[in-house]
Amino acid sequence: MTWDQLITDILDAFPGVSDIILSENGDYCVLANGSANKLTLPECLKGTWPELMRLLFPNQCREANPLTQDENFTLEGAVTLAGCRFRLSALKHSHGSSVVMRLLPCSIPTPEKISLYPSMVEHFKNLDYGLVLLIGPTGSGKSTTIASLIQERMNEIPENIITIEDPIEYIYRHDSVSNIFQREVGRDCASFGRGLRDALRQAPHLIMIGEIRDEETALTALKAAESGHVVVSTVHAHSVDQACLRFIKLLANYNPENVCDALAGTLRLAIAQTLVYNPEIKRRVSLHEVMMMTNAIAAHIRSQKFERIPNELTIGSRRGQISWEHSVEDRISQNLLPPDYEAGNRLAC
Repeated sequence: MTWDQLITDILDAFPGVSDIILSENGDYCVLANGSANKLTLPECLKGTWPELMRLLFPNQCREANPLTQDENFTLEGAVTLAGCRFRLSALKHSHGSSVVMRLLPCSIPTPEKISLYPSMVEHFKNLDYGLVLLIGPTGSGKSTTIASLIQERMNEIPENIITIEDPIEYIYRHDSVSNIFQREVGRDCASFGRGLRDALRQAPHLIMIGEIRDEETALTALKAAESGHVVVSTVHAHSVDQACLRFIKLLANYNPENVCDALAGTLRLAIAQTLVYNPEIKRRVSLHEVMMMTNAIAAHIRSQKFERIPNELTIGSRRGQISWEHSVEDRISQNLLPPDYEAGNRLAC
């Protein structure tokens, strides 16, 4: 048996697999539908860890364990294996080394396939400038939602798009009316911030940044949105109001009033999401909180009263705003969640 065959067998045996965790010590774990399944490697693959590392990280693997070459003792990347694409994160620990393989869909799903709200999709396609934030914890489907939105826009709007990713996850189709360049941090540019600064000189209409995680990227993203570009990125938070607060904290070295004013003037769309496993239908269901900028919300951001944003979403449903409670009601009406499901459960899923 080969590593490629093992991955194929895992994908066949575990419907709903999200992650495969392979370890040097001979164990492996499959995460499927939110549950962990711990297993033991076949005897023929034990002791072949260097072969796996060369397969997954061919560019970094100059010795038996490439993790020892990285100053952080981690490796990140992406690979196509067993006919599927995976995002990779390898790490060292007390028992040796492991690699976490996050399964990515083989093709970019349509907005309908992943239950994105039509009003949200149309709003995104109609944007000609401004900041768009996808919000959620790790594993909440942010990358999939971004890819679906961008591919849908590419199918209809002729423009130049540049992505800066770490690593490249989804491969966009080139048979659309848009032109796209996908750049990978560490291979095509030094960092998100540097890649974003370079992109501003490369005639973009839309720029996608994999994540806003530091001051340089947050500041450059604001400036790019202010200068007339559509800038799309992700923020790790649980809700729209928390994401706004996190964004402000990334720019703590600047005058908070100026930062809030800039954010209120550039943020056009914010989408928080999470995935909830429903055992009755044996799949995960997406829940969303959607904010389309209004004068009232902009005023709350300028005055740093972020806690008032959820109420604006609740009372603004006729204008396309979507609260967590509204999203739960929709999924219940679609028979995707049980009738007794409560919106407050989303953070525990």
